[in-house]
Amino acid sequence: MDTDTAQRTERILLERAGRFDVDLLLRELEHLRADLAARGRHAEAELAAFHHASVELIRPKVTSAALLRTERDSERPLGYPDSTEGYSRRQQVEREAAILLERGQVDEASAALRRADEIPCAQPEEEPGSAAIRLRVARELQIMGRSREALALMRTVNFDAATGGFLAGQAATERLRARFQHTRGGLSEDNGAFEEAERAYRASMEAARSCGDSEQEYHAHTSLAALYLMVERFRDGIREFHRVQAFVQSIGGRPAPVLNNLGVAYEMAGDPQAAGDCFRQALAWMEQEGDEGSSVVNALVGIGGVAAAAGDEAGAAEAYLGALRVIQCNPADDFTSAIPLLVSRFVHMPEFGEQLLAVALAITRQQDGAVQTWTDRILIRRALAERDLRRGQYADAVARLSRLDDLNAEYGTRLELRCPVTQDLADALTRWAAERPQAYQEAFDVLWKARHGLLEALRAAESEGSLQDRPAVMATYRGIYERLLRLLVDHADALHTPTGQSAAELAFDLHEEFKTWSSAAGREPLTPARLGALRNWLRTQADADVCAFMSYFCGYRSVTVFTYVPRTDHLAARHVPVSRDTLTKAADRLRSTFDGDPDAFPPRGPLPAKRPWQRDLTFLEELAPVLLAALPEVADCELLCVAADGPVHDLPLHALPLPGDGRYVVERHAVVQVANATTLLELAGLPAVHLSDAVYVGAVAARDDPTHERLEHDAELVTGLGRPIHGVLGTEATPDTVLEGLRDVTVAHLAAHGWFDVAEPMDSGVLLAHAGRRPPRDPYTVDLGTRLDHLLTARRIASEELHLDLLTLRACSTARRDPHSTGYLEGIVQALLQAGVRTVVATLWDVDDTSSRTLFADFYRRLLGEKGRPAPWRALWEAQRAMLQQPEEPWQSHPFHWAAPALFGLWRPTP
Repeated sequence: MDTDTAQRTERILLERAGRFDVDLLLRELEHLRADLAARGRHAEAELAAFHHASVELIRPKVTSAALLRTERDSERPLGYPDSTEGYSRRQQVEREAAILLERGQVDEASAALRRADEIPCAQPEEEPGSAAIRLRVARELQIMGRSREALALMRTVNFDAATGGFLAGQAATERLRARFQHTRGGLSEDNGAFEEAERAYRASMEAARSCGDSEQEYHAHTSLAALYLMVERFRDGIREFHRVQAFVQSIGGRPAPVLNNLGVAYEMAGDPQAAGDCFRQALAWMEQEGDEGSSVVNALVGIGGVAAAAGDEAGAAEAYLGALRVIQCNPADDFTSAIPLLVSRFVHMPEFGEQLLAVALAITRQQDGAVQTWTDRILIRRALAERDLRRGQYADAVARLSRLDDLNAEYGTRLELRCPVTQDLADALTRWAAERPQAYQEAFDVLWKARHGLLEALRAAESEGSLQDRPAVMATYRGIYERLLRLLVDHADALHTPTGQSAAELAFDLHEEFKTWSSAAGREPLTPARLGALRNWLRTQADADVCAFMSYFCGYRSVTVFTYVPRTDHLAARHVPVSRDTLTKAADRLRSTFDGDPDAFPPRGPLPAKRPWQRDLTFLEELAPVLLAALPEVADCELLCVAADGPVHDLPLHALPLPGDGRYVVERHAVVQVANATTLLELAGLPAVHLSDAVYVGAVAARDDPTHERLEHDAELVTGLGRPIHGVLGTEATPDTVLEGLRDVTVAHLAAHGWFDVAEPMDSGVLLAHAGRRPPRDPYTVDLGTRLDHLLTARRIASEELHLDLLTLRACSTARRDPHSTGYLEGIVQALLQAGVRTVVATLWDVDDTSSRTLFADFYRRLLGEKGRPAPWRALWEAQRAMLQQPEEPWQSHPFHWAAPALFGLWRPTP
């Protein structure tokens, strides 16, 4: 029974509603099924059972249609039917909602369903019918732009695989569940509940697969992959589109649309070569098939985009013109969104943009309805505004964008459409400010209003419990905050701040606000720290005379760097001309240089530990002048507390060469890292807990390590330094025993193999023993269950309550985090800090066993063995400089060896 057959059955039943007895039909179908089964005709019996389930599933709709027909014929007022025998109270109210919906009374239908929610289902078999009517009403609300109400309505039904009593798992029920969950996913996405959307799309895929609905499975899987791209989880998006491609191939489907989607994913991830290959493959396949549909247009748009990114404007124009000709030659086809997409691509092209825009506008005039949706109108108007700006017609561009911004606010347009318009308007006003200086203030006011709208929306969503992924919502607003900071830093004299602060102080508070709310996934949102609170805390610390606070904000086009020096009470801010994309590529290249890249072609192995100079690091030298541009502000400070952002987290600032000096930053400054000022003050405010002064050591080697002692003898690193030592070693060092030991001490050291899960960073962790066996060195050599048995994961750590002052991790890549994530919990270090560990020393990349053991031994000797016991930051700083300047072996002076350990969180014990 395919989807079309089920839909025809439903249509026939609805058309003939009122002309037959539904209950009688159900009894006849059941008798038929039993008779066929008794005669051994099982395939036909299953078909009768399917029809029985289908009729049962849509009985409320059929009954509602019959009632509506009767009421229309008699013109009597709406009410319950004269006979409600066989229907529960809840079903009666839901039937009323269905009738109201048929009459177009959506609000009344929604109100009826809210009344029905107060009545429990009499039988579980009623649940699919409840889901069906809610799906219909929610879709109507969605069409009306009321997606929040629609989602709230759908959340009242938990439509999982067990829903429906004896109807659960049947094909018709699963088909309905697939549609229900797919719609719920889209509504969740519209409302910023991205984790809920992910779960819903996966549930839709599962349901579609179980009933053999390959078309619905394809749509749900594609929506899931597109969701990952929207929240900047590019690797996940690429992975899912590859799976979609394999699925389409397995069912003999058309590969071109999937190849186009995969090309877009690679394009967004910054891999134009792979993107171009996908688009060209799609085009070649369609040319072979003689296809001239929308997939051809999408492939040509993609090819043009890749050419434009490579600076080939002529090649891009040729591809875009080809796409426009396909649209023009096929007026009967629906290319609704193609023209706005094309216009958004070529409108900014200086040489060919005007010509292509003229062709596109001519096509829209020739083909009625070519621009239909509000989304398309937004894209076209933005393109026309861009044309106005290019011509120097600033007033026209501002007027056009102002009107569009007002309409967006009026209609409640989705964030991903509303924010770009606001940004365009602010940019247009800023460009106009060369002629009208007051336009700077007007641009600021537009952005401030957008930010105020964000705050109101967040508060409303939190009060309703409908906001589940704040970081992803904040990512949509990054461009708004970037422009606010640029105006405050570059044009302070032209602005009046609404808070009465100086422009620099307001800029600091705004960037801290953004970073705090962007890092609130998996935890209660914090109140962002203000500069005043940070100032008061820093100036009371023992290191106040030698420290400085540096905080980065990575915009799409530039980076803002704030520096605050407690000794002088001086705050400074500046922009540095480096894009987020450039920093991301540098971080990826550093990872590949040090840790290798087995997926590259040809595959690249890890850096040879004793020949580290074989690989080039000049790309870091090129970044140093921009990333370190603010160093003159803190030249006299030994300690730099750095709050990184985005890809800056993955770049070792302490290992960058000082511009014009030749020495490394670490030779002049110690660097410690915090997520943001808010997290720093939260850690500082943790209550002191008096525990054992022993040093806890947990250590286990991998079962395939040639020498287990290299890790399992790490207790030697702290032996003889005046502290008692205890812990677990070898096969006794399991996740449970290690966690138990960490709860009772304030200083701990773990030596094991670290593992970072690219697909799910919260499943990253430290590989420990299990059931008397050491862990594998490579977790992919065992099944998932065995892998998790051996892992002390970030997810588990984050749920703990620890009171450690210091935890040191001598393991590979324990400080690694997901560069594409928008959330706070992105790896082991962040999980440890959330669990209450004040200071963590972890490694930025895979470390060499010999040099890391030497460096940590020196660190502990300075931290625990010397008189006066310096703060952790100074002990690590001195150990790193010693290895750089006087290495035991020459190769240990390379940054790969001494720069891997980094200190996160508080840099000294709090009183």
